[in-house]
Amino acid sequence: MDRDRILKGTADGQERLLLAKTIDLAETAAKKHSMVFSDFLDAAKSGSFYEKLTACFPDLHIFAWGGMEDCERRMLAFAPDYMEITPEDFPICAIAVSVERKFTDTALSHRDYLGSVLGLGIDRSRLGDILVKDDGALLFVAEGLADFVSGSLRKVGRVPVHTALASPADFSQKRKT
Repeated sequence: MDRDRILKGTADGQERLLLAKTIDLAETAAKKHSMVFSDFLDAAKSGSFYEKLTACFPDLHIFAWGGMEDCERRMLAFAPDYMEITPEDFPICAIAVSVERKFTDTALSHRDYLGSVLGLGIDRSRLGDILVKDDGALLFVAEGLADFVSGSLRKVGRVPVHTALASPADFSQKRKT
């Protein structure tokens, strides 16, 4: 595998570094015969990296998943071709956030939820999609952070909230537009 050839088409320094890190993960999966996962990537990067890496690693299964079928931010999974990768394998947890409406009639936006979660000191790469609905949101986070976010997130903006680990299947598909 020619690492420089893969990286050559990437001009942006940040993206090049992220692609190099993702190549390292693919190489680890191939060498150790194990399943490994990237951090969350935006839709453009996950699509671009997926295309580049599937062409260069024909002996690996590569699968992208973000917690639900239509998520934009996704992790990439790498595994030897004899291993099956399923959505359940991904280290992603869903957190349901419920708004205490008796304290406000202000509608909370994606920006409000994102700011509150990042305000906890979490890196954006460890946070997936935030699906907003009228009475709360569903957050997808890396598995290792789920308990911390669920236990620490008490307000979004100035609005009190409750959090609980959830299943994406339980989340109503009615989202704010």
